[in-house]
Amino acid sequence: MPMMLAMKRNLLAERSAAITTDQEALLRAAMEKLGGYILWYLEDCCGDYQEAENLFQQLWVSVYKTFPPEKYDHLPMVRHRAYQLYVDHVRARNTRSFVGYTDELPEPDPVSFFPEPANQREEDALKQRFWELFPGLELEERHKQAFWLFHRYGYTVAEVAEKLASAPSTVHDWIKQVREHCGEYLAMEDNHE
Repeated sequence: MPMMLAMKRNLLAERSAAITTDQEALLRAAMEKLGGYILWYLEDCCGDYQEAENLFQQLWVSVYKTFPPEKYDHLPMVRHRAYQLYVDHVRARNTRSFVGYTDELPEPDPVSFFPEPANQREEDALKQRFWELFPGLELEERHKQAFWLFHRYGYTVAEVAEKLASAPSTVHDWIKQVREHCGEYLAMEDNHE
């Protein structure tokens, strides 16, 4: 009995070797028949000879593993598989790795030309010097405060409205009015020069 098993194994191994040899011969024949065209096709797709050669090698491994031997030299099937490999290659390639995707844009750091005030007294002096740049500009103190909080400290309109105990739409209007008045004042100064 053990002798029979050994003979069967040998017979199966020989058949397997013969089948593999026949498949390899068919694959070599298909590569000789279609190889030049398929390599040109892949190079045309990729635009790079090295990438085309890599895909060309992957293609024939794929053809050998997945196609029935009688279809090794079937041009439409081989070309379609080559295109599939090219598409997979392009999708796998990370072409824009330098682009980072975020949910929202990062806020740029404010550029300050002057040192930040160290205490409240310096802050008040800075605020007073700022409004002295607009002599003759008649604005209510609450409007100035809303403008200052919004632009100096970066508070949102809602936060400024909460600090000043006013409606957000009102605070928005105040900030807009102060911005317009300051812009008009600066435009008048430019016209006088």
